[in-house]
This record gives sequence, structure tokens and C-alpha cells, in this order.
Amino acid sequence: MILTEIPIINYLQRAVAAATETAYAGLILVVGRDADVGELTEETMRNWHSLHSVTREHFAFVCPDASGFAYQPCPGSEPRALATNGITVRGGSHKWNRPFWNARGIEPLHEGARVAGDRPFPKATGRRAITGTANELGAFLGLNEALIPCVAVLCLWEGKALILPTTSAFSLYPFLKGLAESFEETSRELATIRDQLADARWQLRQVEGPLARAVGHRRQALNNVMARWDKKIRRTCEELERSIDPEVVTRLEALRPALHNAFEAPSAALAAIEELSALAPWCTRLTHVGWRIRDGLGRERAAAGRLVAAEDELARVVTPLQQILANASEQHEQLKKAAMLSSHVIAVVPEFGLRTIRSNPKLNGPWPADVIQRRADSIVAQPLERRLA
Repeated sequence: MILTEIPIINYLQRAVAAATETAYAGLILVVGRDADVGELTEETMRNWHSLHSVTREHFAFVCPDASGFAYQPCPGSEPRALATNGITVRGGSHKWNRPFWNARGIEPLHEGARVAGDRPFPKATGRRAITGTANELGAFLGLNEALIPCVAVLCLWEGKALILPTTSAFSLYPFLKGLAESFEETSRELATIRDQLADARWQLRQVEGPLARAVGHRRQALNNVMARWDKKIRRTCEELERSIDPEVVTRLEALRPALHNAFEAPSAALAAIEELSALAPWCTRLTHVGWRIRDGLGRERAAAGRLVAAEDELARVVTPLQQILANASEQHEQLKKAAMLSSHVIAVVPEFGLRTIRSNPKLNGPWPADVIQRRADSIVAQPLERRLA
């Protein structure tokens, strides 16, 4: 069971936008008022712990949090008070600056909500909270009044919604238990792949961290050595710039790039030094720089070699693990696409007086929606003479 700590529509918009990133296959909502769905809201409150247990990691049963005041958070700022149908948001923190409001993130259903295995408020308060969100949920899902009360199942990986009008035979816990049983084999396969993903990520972190830090240290060491070399070249150029000989200054401007590129092109740098030394034999720094270049810039090249070796070791160890992780991720995504939660819902609902799908293009919700007809609906739709026959 998940309690939204933000206005429920804001939460659902977030969940729909980031649906493919969550581990949950479906999101369950009770839409109705206490007057016309009293037994259902009562069952939700009474069997809270059982509903939480049966849905497990497969489905997110979302309820408004009715335990306090309501707030309307603004992106990039602290929440400000707003009375919104008994839904609470816990203020006094900077969590509104989290990526929940600005970008898609990991496990989006856990952003702006909290998992609650035990009912956190009295049953009457919880029923009023569900009733208070009926109009908002109906508008969000594009439901007309005739479809309320109902249970909405948002199939997150498929990007579609199933609307289950409630009947006297409908009971929430048996429905979710039947759905969990139907989905169990798929969920086991998904759990196995998730374990593989978690193991691959753990192994990758274990080996990548130390090796990446080693690469960082080697890169910093090379940067330090090259900075000292660049400083030596810069001071040599500054000494030459103080010359009163205009020819020295003119040639320095032309040959400066070659001096600064001595590490990559030592021959061109040596030629520039010989030319400048002939014009300014008094500049001892040129002589020292020339000695370093002829010596092969040993310290600099050694530091560069250590960096290359560290990078090669990182690639050698990490690349196979990254490939394993990529393969497992691809397999997980393929299995999610093939899961088809909607087919499991359709397989379970006949036990509760619901039988056929009626696509309803008139519903103006976030996703395409199918309405599961009550068994009585199909009888009423038959011609009168056929029913009398």
C-alpha cells in the first residue's frame, strides 16, 4: 500500500510520466464515494495489511494520505499550505527540490509517497479521504459519472488503463489475490532478472570504484606534471618578451604554439628553440627547456603512461560486467513488455460479475482505457424480443 504525500493528481501525473521506470506492473485505485462504494472503502481500510501483503512488489495500491493537513508544493521551493480533500504532504523538508518535480527518476512511485504496511489512520478518516478524491480521480482518468464507483487498474508498462465498475459481487482482496496468483509466474521471472541486475550492479560497483579512483589519481598526477611543464614554458616566453630586440619578440609570437606543443611534437619545439637561441643566446631558460625536450620529457611521459595503463585496466575489468548488466537490463525490459498485466486482469474479473471489454475512446484520460462491462450490461443491451424468447 502506498500513501501519496502530495495531491493525488500530481502524484498520478508523475507516476504516469515515469511509468516505464518503475518496478511495479500496475497501479490500483479505488474511485468512489462512501455513499455508493461504502463496502469497498470499508474493506480497503479493514483489510489494509492483507491488501499490502498480497500486492507485494507487483502492484502499487495507492491511497490518499488522510493523516494531516494538505500542502501544494511548488517546484524548487518549500510547500505552501492548501486544503485539498484531506490529502497530506509532510512539510519542513527540502524534498520538493528532488528530481520528482523536474526530471524522471528511479522508482518514481516512491517519490512523493511512502509505503505503509499498516493503516496509519482510523477507518472513517480513510474512507472520507477516498471519497474526497473521487471527483479528482474521475477527471484524471476521464471517467463519466456512470462509471463511478469503480476500481481503476493502470497497466504501467503497457500504457493503458482498465476500468472495473464495482458490483455487489466484487470484493477487493479476492480480486487482488487472484490477480497476484495469475501474475505469479511472470513476477518470479521478473524477480530472477532483478536479482541478476542487482548482483551485476553490485559487482560493477565493487570493481569499478577502486579502479575509477585510480584513474582519477593518475589523471590528476599527469595534470600536475603538465601544469609544471606549462609553467616552465610560460616563464621562458615571458623572459623572451622582455627583450628589446623586436626580432626576438616577433619570432616568439610565431613560434610560441610550437613551444607549448612540445609534448606532442618535440621536433618542432626543438627547431623553435634553436631559432630563438640564435636570436637570444642570453636566455638560459631556452637552454634548460631544450635539454628537457631532448631528454624525452621523462616525468611527463611516465605519468601519461601510468594513466593509460590505469584506463586500460578499468576497461578490461569493467567492460564485461557492463555487458552483462546491459544484457540483463534488455532481458528485463523485454519481459516487462511481454508481461501484459491487462490480460491477467481480464482473466480474473469473470469471477466478480465482470466479463467483456468495451473500449471507450470517449474517455479523456492519460492513456487509452478499456471498460470491463458488468455482466448485467450485456444482458440489458440485448434486443427485448430476444430476452423474452
